[in-house]
Amino acid sequence: MKNEIILWFSSILIVFLIGYIKNVTNKDYPITNTFGIEGRKVSYKLDKISYDKSIYKNILISDIQALAGKLIWIKDDVKHEASYKEIKSGLECEIPILKASQTIKYKVVIN
Repeated sequence: MKNEIILWFSSILIVFLIGYIKNVTNKDYPITNTFGIEGRKVSYKLDKISYDKSIYKNILISDIQALAGKLIWIKDDVKHEASYKEIKSGLECEIPILKASQTIKYKVVIN
C-alpha cells in the first residue's frame, strides 16, 4: 500500500514537471525579467503572441517615479514609436490592433 502511494505521487509529480518544462520552454512563452536601477526594481513581460482583440498593452512595473520610456515597433517595414504613460504601478504603452497572423518586431527603451 505504501509503495503504491509513493508510485502514484511520483507519477503525478513527473507529469506536472514535464508539463511545466514544456510550457516554459515553448517558443511562444513571454520574456520576463526584473532588474534594478539604484536599488529599485523594474519588472517587465514582453509577449511573443497576443490574443487581444483590440489594442495590445505593454506594462512595465516599477516603484521608480522618474522612469520614462518608449516602445519602438516595426510593422510592414515602417518604424513606429509610442511613449509610455505613467500608471499607478509603473508605465503602460499601447500598440494598435493587428490583423490575424500579422507580426511585428518591437523593443523597449527605458530612461
